[in-house]
Amino acid sequence: MVVKVFQELGYTKDVAFYLASICCYEGALPQGAPTSPALCNIVSRSMDNRLYKLARKFDYRYTRYADDIGFSGSHIESVFISYVNKIIVDCGFCSNEKKQRLYHSQGNKILTGISLSNGVMKLPRSTRRDWGKEFFYINKYGLESHILKNDIHNIHYLQTLKGRLEFWRMVEPENQLVQKSIDYLRTL
Repeated sequence: MVVKVFQELGYTKDVAFYLASICCYEGALPQGAPTSPALCNIVSRSMDNRLYKLARKFDYRYTRYADDIGFSGSHIESVFISYVNKIIVDCGFCSNEKKQRLYHSQGNKILTGISLSNGVMKLPRSTRRDWGKEFFYINKYGLESHILKNDIHNIHYLQTLKGRLEFWRMVEPENQLVQKSIDYLRTL
């Protein structure tokens, strides 16, 4: 799909292939690359149009952020998912049925790793618990001890932690635990 984007911009097949090779990693758009969001939006344009029209036909709202797709409406029929899956596959993408959810109007809804309950955005409880526990142990025993004890081999682990905290702060800007953890990691 990415090769086709570059071909449609007028590049030869060979040049389009090499440009796509620069923009992709192991056959996919890599998370965090500056080119990925724009290319994702371009290759998803046809799917977005079809899903938007489908949603409008049922009086639903369609939202997509990267590879997370959401529909909202007063009552979404479970059969609607089969229409959505057909469009996704027809457009050359795969549908992850394990991540499909139908939420009712009341209660917790999770999309793109963010929980929305009663109009309030937060990280899901399990994520807050896991990340909070991780930062607690780092603060109590030190980063090196935590890395050794948990057999962590990610050479960018500190940057990963900072990224998680910044994401958490974006979702919950008033959370003091997050701010304290960010301040502590800055000292490391």
